[in-house]
Amino acid sequence: MKKEVILVLLILLIILVGCGSEKAPESTTPFLGGTTGLLMDFEEDMPPKEVYDGGEFPFEVVVKLKNEGEWDILASEVEVRISGVDPAEFSLQPTDLVKHPGEDLTGTYKDAEGNVIDGTITYVNFPGFNYAATLIGNLQFPIRADVCYRYGTKTLSKLCVRRDLTDTSEGSLCQVTGDKNVFSSRAPLQITNLRESVRGKDIVGFTFKIEHKG
Repeated sequence: MKKEVILVLLILLIILVGCGSEKAPESTTPFLGGTTGLLMDFEEDMPPKEVYDGGEFPFEVVVKLKNEGEWDILASEVEVRISGVDPAEFSLQPTDLVKHPGEDLTGTYKDAEGNVIDGTITYVNFPGFNYAATLIGNLQFPIRADVCYRYGTKTLSKLCVRRDLTDTSEGSLCQVTGDKNVFSSRAPLQITNLRESVRGKDIVGFTFKIEHKG
């Protein structure tokens, strides 16, 4: 009589985020906004909720990835790792549980008409799972998937530069010292609280915060 192996699913998302970059000043945001980066989930029934022992029930694990942020990711910069089980018990080698997606993941963005173009959806397959031993009772295994990837944040703001930085008279085109509007692309790291100040007759400075909000 075959015994059932119950697979308990658990997902953990690990985010590695790179530095941001500046764009030419605009008065409104060109970004979608938000704090989402790469989303991950198991494809339905991959792994199945129940399998059998004895090496007669091969199955595969499929991880679905979707780039919902506004940063393109190279396939070589994404690593998906399966853990929670001993690969030898499922007829696998440790190297079989670490893979990269087969394609680059383009980010989500707005086109020139303001339409939202969805980011890449791709699947990472881990075939060859097969529990060969014989069980004397039902057993649970926590199948877990982790994804590590490099990501970036694009930031846009408008600074003030004047011929005489010390002139604070009213009616000027812009004021150097003060808080500035800042727009960040959709990503787990956000640039906030941008402030410009006068550091000398011909020197300006600015400070900002980097916050992990994803």
